[in-house]
Amino acid sequence: MVWWWVLGGCGAGPASEPQVPAEPLPPLTVDPGDPTAAVGPIPCEHVHVVQIVNQDTVDHRVDALSFTATEGAVRLEPTDVELPKLIRAGRSMDVPLRSEGLEPGPTRGVLRIVSDVGSFEAEITGERTWGEPRSKVTVVPEPPVDVVLAVDQSGNMAQDYAAAFADGVGAWLDALSAVADWRLILVHEEDACSDGPVYEEGDRGVAAALGADAFSGPGHPYDERLLELASKALAENAPTECNGSFQRDGAQLHVVVVSDEPEQSGRAASFWVNDFYAYADTVVVSGLVDAGGRCNGGDGGYDDAIDATNGVSIDLCADDWDLSRLADGLAFVPLQIELAGGAVEPSIAATVDGRPVDTTWDADAGLLTVTEQLPPGTEVTVSWAVPAVCADD
Repeated sequence: MVWWWVLGGCGAGPASEPQVPAEPLPPLTVDPGDPTAAVGPIPCEHVHVVQIVNQDTVDHRVDALSFTATEGAVRLEPTDVELPKLIRAGRSMDVPLRSEGLEPGPTRGVLRIVSDVGSFEAEITGERTWGEPRSKVTVVPEPPVDVVLAVDQSGNMAQDYAAAFADGVGAWLDALSAVADWRLILVHEEDACSDGPVYEEGDRGVAAALGADAFSGPGHPYDERLLELASKALAENAPTECNGSFQRDGAQLHVVVVSDEPEQSGRAASFWVNDFYAYADTVVVSGLVDAGGRCNGGDGGYDDAIDATNGVSIDLCADDWDLSRLADGLAFVPLQIELAGGAVEPSIAATVDGRPVDTTWDADAGLLTVTEQLPPGTEVTVSWAVPAVCADD
């Protein structure tokens, strides 16, 4: 070993620390290249080129190569490299490694080199992926809900129920606001026009207005035919007609009836339910009705419409009402998320706060549907991979 000393100017100074010369570079070495170049998309065959580098000042020869995969489907085709191969000083030779595995994850193998300066080996790593990774966050929106509130004005309805309705209507609207973007019209006259404006979520004083006006109309022939009255209200939907500004495209339709009598239009509930579907894809009928037959004539006709649409029935004759339950009739609308560029189905992962949620994937439409019911405002994180375009495609 040679020690090097640094001497001072006019005389011998203190000796410096001994310097150890650097180890000489090996004549041949393997350069795995850019790590990202080792990443190959499924289902394309991927060629990962590594290099055998001659770091010497003289030429060297590679006589034989072999590759053994220890993880993933990686191989060296003998015909891809012509041997023996002379590598000039300071130059390199390419060694293409091919991977075509159909499962994502790491690839790994050992490249063995036989040369004129001996044999050595190097571990080569890579990765198979589904394709270009993407992600997006989508907030569950409030579904739009259009409500037709049809109220029976006949007999003692106002005297018996107006005060209790006024006390409870605010709870209903609060509960509805928590789960929906709603609009509402009050209908209680023969012309089926809204009594008052089209009320909307966020309008101040709606509960007070409905409490004051719900039972303020005159008696008329449709008082105890509220499904028919609701149908008439929906038919007044042309821009120049009285309810033309009410309904929104894509909104759920909720028909809420308040009556102490059966539905007396003379038609089956199914007729009116089918009629309502002419105005919306999703229909729910709920009611504050004589569910137990203790107030007056029962809830015949209304009960069938409520059952057919999974609505909510509240007993008008009960000692107290929980009108907030009317918001429970909201129909579940699955969240749909467009995945730009398409997606490899096994790569799709949808989570809420790290918890997986159930989904279905429509490749033709490019839509991911979250089939789990989530509250409005919930953030859904979706990650996926765009299908790879192979060189031969």
